[in-house]
Amino acid sequence: MTTTSQGVCVGADERSAGFISRLFFSWVFPIIKLGHTRTLTEEDVTPSIPERDDCGHHLDVFEENIRRDLVMLNDGKGKHRPPTSKLLGRSIWKSFSEREYMAIALKLTSDAATYVSPLMIPYFIRYAENPSSFSVGKIFGIAVANLLAPFVVGFCNQWWYHLVMLDGLHARTALQAAVYSKLLRIRTPGDSIMNAQSTDCSSVEWLYQVWIYTWALPLQIVTTTVLMYLMIGWPIFLGLFTIVALVFLQQKVMKRQFAYTATASASSDARIQLIGELIKGISVIKVNAWEKIFEASVEKAREAELSDRRKVAYIEAVNTSIAEMANISAMLLTFGAHALFINDPNNVLSPERVFSTIALFGTLRVPIT
Repeated sequence: MTTTSQGVCVGADERSAGFISRLFFSWVFPIIKLGHTRTLTEEDVTPSIPERDDCGHHLDVFEENIRRDLVMLNDGKGKHRPPTSKLLGRSIWKSFSEREYMAIALKLTSDAATYVSPLMIPYFIRYAENPSSFSVGKIFGIAVANLLAPFVVGFCNQWWYHLVMLDGLHARTALQAAVYSKLLRIRTPGDSIMNAQSTDCSSVEWLYQVWIYTWALPLQIVTTTVLMYLMIGWPIFLGLFTIVALVFLQQKVMKRQFAYTATASASSDARIQLIGELIKGISVIKVNAWEKIFEASVEKAREAELSDRRKVAYIEAVNTSIAEMANISAMLLTFGAHALFINDPNNVLSPERVFSTIALFGTLRVPIT
């Protein structure tokens, strides 16, 4: 618990919060409530920063790790070879990645839990068709698993992202402190060093937030594809090909959208500049009765701007339509190919296969797009 400058006791200290409060992040609620009533001050937050979040502590750890790695690089023979990007990356990983392995475990648990609901669909359909074939305990267990799966997904997603954001924040602040310390020892720092402090350090933080997707998304795509293949066979690859083709088409459309947006921004700037010039010379315009002439100029600039904005709106509509139709088109092509070319009596389009495949297509949408 902490005490504010107005004597208000605020339980926004994670260290003193209980297990349940930390587990569900409820320890931040009091400070959020206080921030809703007035502007927060420095005294409203934790009075002393824990070592876990102290920039100086992480800077010392990073400098010690990179010193050791440099000694290993130079083989302890007094050589002075500059650090390589590989060495720097290894030092950053050792210094700031203590929570990454827990984040990996949580991400795997979350991705595994996303398959519970699609795989439970056949059991619900069988129960609806023949309730007597299920015992009370079995159907109750299936219902509980289907109920808990979204909770597990949400809980694990919140926590693994929280952990990687913490590590990324620690890496960015410590690296910025290291670069700033270097700046103090240089008389005339160049633009590259200033850019390293502002942009490159933030890129390291961003990398911590997204690196898990580099292996988790392909793994999820492969797992989902295998499950769908086991359900309905080779037609699933036609659906996947459709989604991938529409993704490439969407990229082309987005490039055109960026070009139209840039043109529309230029048109807006031209109109604003014209209006600014008119305002500066409004007295001359009034004296010479040029209102109609300049009004036509403003209208022409406005029409050009609206035309460009209209193109942006149209291309955004096309982009959204492609994104929304990807799964539907893939499912139609998959089920259509199955109905036309699959004559195996053991592989018919039963409700179990259809609804489970539709649910699995839903889990596949985010990783691919």
